[in-house]
Amino acid sequence: MRTLWMLGAAVAVLPSIAVAQTTETLPDSPTLGTTEGDASRHVPLRYAPARIQCGYSGSGTSWTTGKVITQLSARANGGAYLTTGFSCDIQVWLSSGGTTKSCDPKVLSNKFADNHGDDVAVFQTKKTFNFAAFAAYTGVAPFNIVLGDRPFAVKGDAVVIDWATYASANQANVNFYVDSQDDRAVTGTRGTSVSYGTPCNPTNFYNYSTGYNVGETFRTYSYTRNTGDVSLMWISDKRVDQAIGGGCSIYADLASPAVFIHPIPVVTPSGGYANFVWGTVPAALKGQQVWSQGVAFDPTNALRWSRGIETTFGDYRNAAPYDCGHRYNYGSGTRTFDPDKDDAAYGWEGQTIVFKVN
Repeated sequence: MRTLWMLGAAVAVLPSIAVAQTTETLPDSPTLGTTEGDASRHVPLRYAPARIQCGYSGSGTSWTTGKVITQLSARANGGAYLTTGFSCDIQVWLSSGGTTKSCDPKVLSNKFADNHGDDVAVFQTKKTFNFAAFAAYTGVAPFNIVLGDRPFAVKGDAVVIDWATYASANQANVNFYVDSQDDRAVTGTRGTSVSYGTPCNPTNFYNYSTGYNVGETFRTYSYTRNTGDVSLMWISDKRVDQAIGGGCSIYADLASPAVFIHPIPVVTPSGGYANFVWGTVPAALKGQQVWSQGVAFDPTNALRWSRGIETTFGDYRNAAPYDCGHRYNYGSGTRTFDPDKDDAAYGWEGQTIVFKVN
């Protein structure tokens, strides 16, 4: 047993110990406890329902083994505010190094379950959280979004945090972004995606492309604005502007020998959203261009044509050693999302939500 004089000495030095202590955070940092992260995330509170997985490798955590997490606390991003209070249900899962399958801290899969270890467990049981309206903080926001009612024993040094919000209808909670950190050192030339032309039937039939750097998954998307359309997409090595009547045009040459029509048509859900995956961008495509366009048949077999998208492939990438990343999806506008059933659609390495760890 310690003697009384030792206890007194300990009390005497407590102030200096308190000054030296730092807040434990994910990603691990000596400063994020008291300073703002350099990025923000709109998921999972700016929009709900939503789900985001944040992965932290051993270099992104402060422990090596034996860590027990009892609480995780997030905070609003600097400058964020909430104009109208709202409620949503929240559930959180954690996983780490399982018995036969460890978590993937790079959260590479769009299937949320695939990124978990077999020790995945509920960390925050599903319950309703109420968020009151607030003005933007003048300094760093407090860690007052507190999650966790079931302590989790981490196996190893990596962890995946899986945060879902539930709402009976899509919420747009202006302007509730959460603080995040961007741990990247980028190199290379960034790929680009530029729209051109005018869509028809309707004139807001938009399309996009993502994943246009070497090593990324190249995807094209279309929004027909209509439910039940049979949506098709193609890419071509040649741009054209060929009027076909009715205010419609072909913008990606269908007659070129190097035209590829995606083999899997998509029947659009609410909002007319369609996602087409083309594969991983090889190094040989750096500097090359492709042109893409979407067409859809509505339930009456009327044709709808999107604008064109010009994609230039680059080799922009994160050159920093991996320590964190994220993967997410959400409901917005007329686009629905079920956190328990639907896959992720977006995400990249080097950026993740800042959590205080207890």
